[in-house]
Order: sequence, then C-alpha cells, then structure tokens
Amino acid sequence: DARGTPTDVTNSEVKGLIDVGGPTDDKAPQLSTLFGDSPVLSPTITGLFQLNLNDGVKPIPKDESSNWGVTQIQFSTNGEVHAPKSGYPIGSGYHYLVLYANKDTGTLTLKATMEDNAVYGYTIHLTNLTIADRILDLYAQSVASKRTQLAAISCGFPLGTPRDGKFRVAVADTGTFIDPRVRKDWWKNPPPSYATTPCTITSGLITPQSTQICTVKATPQATGVGKTAGAVDFCKGCT
Repeated sequence: DARGTPTDVTNSEVKGLIDVGGPTDDKAPQLSTLFGDSPVLSPTITGLFQLNLNDGVKPIPKDESSNWGVTQIQFSTNGEVHAPKSGYPIGSGYHYLVLYANKDTGTLTLKATMEDNAVYGYTIHLTNLTIADRILDLYAQSVASKRTQLAAISCGFPLGTPRDGKFRVAVADTGTFIDPRVRKDWWKNPPPSYATTPCTITSGLITPQSTQICTVKATPQATGVGKTAGAVDFCKGCT
C-alpha cells in the first residue's frame, strides 16, 4: 500500500462528525450514502487514523499539504457498502471510475472524474472490504486492456461487505487527503437532493480522459497515492 501504515489517532481526536467553517462543494460525494439508499447522518465511527504517505523512498509521517488531524475513518457495520451518491456524473450513467481493486487486501479506489489518476478531483479510498465480484471482474478487464478501458460504476453500486464488520474510508480532493468527518462536505444535513434520489444501478467499461492541465505553474502537492503531483495548476477552461 503506497500510503503505508496509518497512525491511530482514535484517542486524540473527536470520534464523530465535526463542524468547521469555510466554503463547501454543493455536489460533493455524500459519505452518508455509503450504507444504503437513504443518508445515514449519524454513522457509527469506531476508529480515526492519519494516513502516512510514501514518496517511494521512505514513509512520510504526515501529509504536510494537509492540516487535518484525521484523514481516514473506520465504520462498524455488517451491511453492504455502496458507492456514495454524488452530484458529479461522469457520463453513460456512471459516477466513478474504479482505479484500483485488490481482492486480497480488500482495497478499493474510486475516482469521481474521468481521469485515470488521483491528481485532480475527488478520490475515495476504501479498505477492509470483501469486494463485490462484479467490480473485481471489471477491474481485471481494465487491467487486461492495459487501462485503455476502465471499470465504471454508478452511485449506489454495491461495493462489497466489510471484513470483520469494519471498513475504512479516506477522501482526497485534488490529490490531498482531507478530513472525512466534516459535516458540511460529506454528511450534509439536510441532505442535498441528489443524496435522496434513488440511483440507477449500472456498471461497465469506459474510456478514460487525459488530464487537462494548464501551463500556469503552481506548488507541487502530494497526490494521495504515494507520489507528488507536478508543478501545475489544474484550472478551469483548460484544453
């Protein structure tokens, strides 16, 4: 795992959702819908962790591009886990690409844009899952195609079931891990309309898009997958 061994901060951080100020994305994936069609606004959080990035040489104790003390949360549930509802469809009825799926480790990475990387947009990392056979099959097909076709799923798609009744989730935004406990972003209350609208469940293969990059330079940042993004600015209106 490129993120290394997470640091357990359960006893030093708030084991619940938190309220912070600042702007929010009205279309962000709602983690409240991981557990089913109806948003769960008071989840059972049983663990808090700080992910350790890895630069390919040695572990990085903390993602210095992030000020969050918690970047991974653990839930307890015996039910099925679903792809979160999102206000960002990526086309053909899909909401996420499956960038990575490992049956042995139970690790699954979903991307809420059409690029085959974790540099731009929302990336959702899930661990400790018995991953659904359909996802594993689609991912094997994408690997066989040398990633010219990627597995894609809709919101609400069954991802699998937790191992030992527990699973973990982390979210990266434009490559940087952020706190998944923040209510205004991932657990909106009242839920937005897309979080209460039933998903049309579908899956398949789709051709990814290349990352659109502006020529304006910016400070490099950790990508959340063990590498560092180049000094580029991902701005609107790129071609």
